[in-house]
Amino acid sequence: MSNYGCQQVLIKAEKNLSAILEFVCGESAKLSNCGTYYARQLYFKTGKIPSKFDLHKLFKSNNHFQALYSHVAQQCLPTVAESFKSYLGVGKRGVKKGAIEQRSRTFKGFAKIGLLLFTFPRPQF
Repeated sequence: MSNYGCQQVLIKAEKNLSAILEFVCGESAKLSNCGTYYARQLYFKTGKIPSKFDLHKLFKSNNHFQALYSHVAQQCLPTVAESFKSYLGVGKRGVKKGAIEQRSRTFKGFAKIGLLLFTFPRPQF
């Protein structure tokens, strides 16, 4: 069994670096919004939940996907698929067992100025 860790690195950003970070975080949020919108529409129309591979195939020609490094964009889309799948699973199990009294609403996306975290896999440094 392997252990995974995460280290937070605080950066004192210069103007150039902060502009780049805001752009990358903004594009990551926009890509996540696109994935969330597609997942919601697919679920409501067909009852299917897209996998992370479906999202990769669909969004590889998306402008927001292409604006990011491919490994950054590929880290963003699986979180959309996983969160949507877990949301639906919790909703179905909780309502059936009576653990949840009210159904929660589906995620509608970030605000226009929203920024989303992104990850660089370790080998890229």
